[in-house]
Amino acid sequence: MNTEAIIDDFVKFVGNKLRMDELPTVHIDNDPNFATSHKTFGIYFPDNNSTTVEIHGRNIVDILRTIAHELTHHRQNEVGSTKSRTDLEIEATAAAGMLVKLYCEDKPELYGKD
Repeated sequence: MNTEAIIDDFVKFVGNKLRMDELPTVHIDNDPNFATSHKTFGIYFPDNNSTTVEIHGRNIVDILRTIAHELTHHRQNEVGSTKSRTDLEIEATAAAGMLVKLYCEDKPELYGKD
């Protein structure tokens, strides 16, 4: 499975696990300057129901973790969460780790895929 197919499959997996009403658009960026200029590897844009994730030089599992984190922010937005920014970040980080673990349970080969 190529990177794009893995990402597409993972987005659907996360959407199902988080019971999303609607999947956001996930834009993939392959710019070596993205993280430096944005100070992050992923950004969620609630105003246009999308997220952008940097993939340049990153392992696929790390990319998936970033996607899961940003998709968790989308779900938080869908349910109208009123938690503090810190609590939203903690929740998204924890959920991302668990979602990647669940997804990779039957895909151990992803841990070695660049």
